[in-house]
Amino acid sequence: MPLSADPVATIDVGSNAVLLLVARMTGQGRLITLVDRATITGLGRGVDRAGELSPASIEATLRVLRSYAEQAVAAGATEVRAVGTSALREARNAAAFLGPAAEVLGSDVEVISGDREAALTFRGAIEGIEVSAPEITVVDIGGGSTEVVRGTREAVAAATSLEIGSVRLFERHLASDPPTAGEVASLREEVRRVVAASPVRPSVPLVGIAGTVTTVACLIHAIDPYDPDRVHGLRVSGDEIATLAERLTAMSLAERKALPGLDPARADVVVAGTLLLLEIVEHAGAPEVVVSNGGVRVGLALELVC
Repeated sequence: MPLSADPVATIDVGSNAVLLLVARMTGQGRLITLVDRATITGLGRGVDRAGELSPASIEATLRVLRSYAEQAVAAGATEVRAVGTSALREARNAAAFLGPAAEVLGSDVEVISGDREAALTFRGAIEGIEVSAPEITVVDIGGGSTEVVRGTREAVAAATSLEIGSVRLFERHLASDPPTAGEVASLREEVRRVVAASPVRPSVPLVGIAGTVTTVACLIHAIDPYDPDRVHGLRVSGDEIATLAERLTAMSLAERKALPGLDPARADVVVAGTLLLLEIVEHAGAPEVVVSNGGVRVGLALELVC
């Protein structure tokens, strides 16, 4: 199929954040970003406990979709594609969101399987990332699930979707403010158990994507406001992640909300996400994580334009 020069818009409706990408392909086969947005709506909050999307999270997410649809049109996008992940796979009332969302966007939100999410994640994560090893492990820490994908630049070799994410772990374990040592230990023990049982073992080199990983990078490298060009390709060491996790765990929610480089809407789940990332890094024996600003929305855009 010939490369498309027309802009396309892709939307990743995640369990914690909704992401928009408007991009076009150059004649040289390079993807150029025109618009890149991320907004925390918490669509999946409460799904692990109640099994349903809340009316408030549905409405918040629909508001963001309306804004994204307008931005896509203004940027000249000729096609808008949206996909939904963990929260929409699990919520028994997902139709309460999917129907209105289709009206807003003019097309259905495709609720993708864990396998398809992993494939899009991998393709989008490694775009523009320089890693010399022939095989790469991509880790995508979402709100409801974490995808672990191993492969080469040519193909995905193995992938799995783990039912642990920053929102899910926060809701299961971290009831106190700040979290107690017992709560932190309980969270880390669940992550160790799930990762150890994973059919796809994280290995080096590790490429990390999504809001938890990019936030960790911003906090460690003092990047505020968020700059995707600075974040993409950054490397953060396991020791730096461990130090940050200890620092965040000791802080109250109010203190975390005031941190430069941290979206206040992520301040409650960032401890769980950082501890999850730390456990994966330690399990893999990885000295560092290469940070990518890519992910599902980039993988989907590449799928549309190539």
